[in-house]
Amino acid sequence: MIIESIKLPDGSTIKNATVEVLKEKGIAAVVIEQAVMTQARADALQLIKQRHAESLRLLSGDATPEERDTWPLQVAAASAYLAGTATAVQTQMLDDLSVDGEDKTEFCQRIIAKSDAMMVLTGKAGMKRTLEKAIESANSTEEIEQVMAAGAQQMEQAITAFKAAFS
Repeated sequence: MIIESIKLPDGSTIKNATVEVLKEKGIAAVVIEQAVMTQARADALQLIKQRHAESLRLLSGDATPEERDTWPLQVAAASAYLAGTATAVQTQMLDDLSVDGEDKTEFCQRIIAKSDAMMVLTGKAGMKRTLEKAIESANSTEEIEQVMAAGAQQMEQAITAFKAAFS
């Protein structure tokens, strides 16, 4: 592990050093242990952010931000159509989005179902906060590794369930 930055008791800082280099410099074991934990936490928190972003991107089908910006409009139009209150503009949008010959009611139901599933999965992706808290309170690098493994497994299960719902 490379320690990006370690502040020494004398106020000086060492950057980008391995544990071995720190030991060779005569840095106290307790200082090295603290630096290792700080770096392990920082690395884990960064990985959680990356995994969270990747999961949401995967769940969106790699939709562009511009496309995702239209989803609330699609949900509103589909909900209004199913409730019998769609405006002419909403109905036209749904006509333009659907494939020729596609049943509009079924199309709208799929939009709503996908939106509902995305809400559930977004909540699951929200486990990010729980993982971050667990990382912050971890007392060892082993605990951090356990939290990360459990988090990866939970997210994989959530993604598998989401994909199964739409296969």
